[in-house]
Amino acid sequence: MRIYHLARPLTRQVYDLGRDTERVEEENWVIRWMLWHVFRYRDNRNRNRRGTSSGNSGEADDNMMEDMRSSKSSGSGRATSRYWDPVRHG
Repeated sequence: MRIYHLARPLTRQVYDLGRDTERVEEENWVIRWMLWHVFRYRDNRNRNRRGTSSGNSGEADDNMMEDMRSSKSSGSGRATSRYWDPVRHG
């Protein structure tokens, strides 16, 4: 619940939608989903997923991985990303 208490007021309104107070320990499915989603993409578990039914054979994923590789090899010492990462930017 630390994430909930430290959230901005507008974000807290979204978190309020996911509150489950029926259990002994209060849970929040919105925060749980957010954490799962952040860590799923952060540790590259999704990197081998290819293609969709639309015929796109993972081109966007390939471009993203190429951007990540080029930013790591730029020698700046700090990798950049298109996405805000609360661990790196927090």
